Amino acid sequence: MEKIADLTQHHLRRSRAVGLDIGSSAIRAVELSGGTGRQQLKAVGQVGIEPGLVVEGEVRDPGGVAEALRRLWTQAGFSSRDVVATVAGQRVIVREAAVTAMSAAEFRTAMHFEVQDLIPIPVAEAVLDFEILGPVEGNGDGGRQMRILLAAAERSSVQRLLDALRQANLDPVALDVSPVASARAAARTAGERFCLVTVGAELTSVTLRTKAGGLVSRTLSIGANHLTVGLGQRLGIPRNDAAAVMRYASRAEGSAASRAGALVIDEAEPLVAQIAESLDYFQSQSAIGQLERLLVAGGGALTPHLTEMLEARVGVPVVLADAFAGIDIAQDVLAPDDLVRARTVSLAAVGAAMWQAQPVDARVSLLPSEVILARRRRNALLAGVAAVAVLAGGLGALWYHKYEGYTHVRSEANALEAQSVALNASSSSLARVTSYFATVDARQRALIAVGAGVDWPTLLRQISAAMPANTVLGTIQLTATPTTSTTGTTSTAASATATGLAQVTMSVKAQGGVETVAAWLRAMTGVPALTNVWVASSTSDGTTTTFTCNATVGAKAPKTSYTWEKLK
Repeated sequence: MEKIADLTQHHLRRSRAVGLDIGSSAIRAVELSGGTGRQQLKAVGQVGIEPGLVVEGEVRDPGGVAEALRRLWTQAGFSSRDVVATVAGQRVIVREAAVTAMSAAEFRTAMHFEVQDLIPIPVAEAVLDFEILGPVEGNGDGGRQMRILLAAAERSSVQRLLDALRQANLDPVALDVSPVASARAAARTAGERFCLVTVGAELTSVTLRTKAGGLVSRTLSIGANHLTVGLGQRLGIPRNDAAAVMRYASRAEGSAASRAGALVIDEAEPLVAQIAESLDYFQSQSAIGQLERLLVAGGGALTPHLTEMLEARVGVPVVLADAFAGIDIAQDVLAPDDLVRARTVSLAAVGAAMWQAQPVDARVSLLPSEVILARRRRNALLAGVAAVAVLAGGLGALWYHKYEGYTHVRSEANALEAQSVALNASSSSLARVTSYFATVDARQRALIAVGAGVDWPTLLRQISAAMPANTVLGTIQLTATPTTSTTGTTSTAASATATGLAQVTMSVKAQGGVETVAAWLRAMTGVPALTNVWVASSTSDGTTTTFTCNATVGAKAPKTSYTWEKLK
């Protein structure tokens, strides 16, 4: 059974998920290796997408996004299809709130009642998650409260993202929140209190790290595309030409470049004003503290004069964010020119790739509960298949070992029988030897029947199909003991299985109280192959119940036969 547990753990030890950021103009993905210490960039990729596939951070065409994801995985050569994808858009809410203090399990149960007044989305139409930040300090009314980081998104928007991932044959481990993911990546080098401004194609997010370790975030409906379109309208030129003018303003010198730069500054002024207004609002809250620096990321971060305009407006140092700061970069991951731009636009993807390395109680994920449950059941089934493979291998090795011993004993018995005939069977001691080897032969046959007579993969599938939805099967063990009658006759191979000498012991974990044990017993009683089903022991903390279930494998168990049986 130790080997079964080892193989099960090996199977469930999935490769680290790829961080995935789906934007309005491009999709970016990053694969990191390493744990909570220093990490290494193993692979990074980006593909552009057609306008309209993703609008204001929300997937509108799952099929089109799936096709782009397949291209990205082909080009970048990621080693895993497990992903932590980011969720973005104006209908994604991230905010701190003070609620009644309770345990995480209690709050998860009461969350739908506690947060309705905190989000502008009906709770029934939202996907929610939270992180407990700590107790509220200086609570004047004497009541016990705690601070939480609350994340929410519309279920319909999340479902379209999941549809795109499913069509691309990608398996979501979690759905991270884009501002939270970006702040996670920036926090490695940005200090205690910072503001991160991510200028995307259609949206700009302003995320501020508070002195208490929480986050506040706001999404603005203006992005780099608005600046380019506005510049084109001013000059009466197409958008592509306006983008070229913007690049010219950032690189060239002289009066023409100065005029182009002045136009860019005029177009960027509304964006800078909205960012400054958001910061003023955040800093008016008592828990924010003094801002230390402002980081700019995203495709629009390289807009000419943007960092200078922000620094002049907010009065703190403004620098470009580096997504790969503090990360070792594997050789030949990206060409040098591509790597420079990737450092600015990959912050959300890097933060998503870091999600699995976070403490469990600090992970926020908007993956719906039904998707999490389906993933757990699939993993449990795969673990069961691995356990069956080990069990089958062990039984095969046991049979081979026993068969070799059986053959050796039979050979010796035959030699003794020949000698007995030669001596005319006159010795009672030789008769007892013959009887001994006959008994050994019968026992060998009984052991072989118990090991190979039951079709274990089919029986395990029957048990898996009958399991209640809120249960997980940890381990399963077979025990069997051939019996000898009072007349000295050992049970035969056929009777060993038919009379129910094989016993199954199952370790089970269920979500819920002791009532889940009764549900399990009812389900297992419905398995035709099992009889005498009973629970030997159980423990429960009110939320999770762990128990051991025993059953007898009866005559109705599915049977199988192997070619080696012909050798008996």
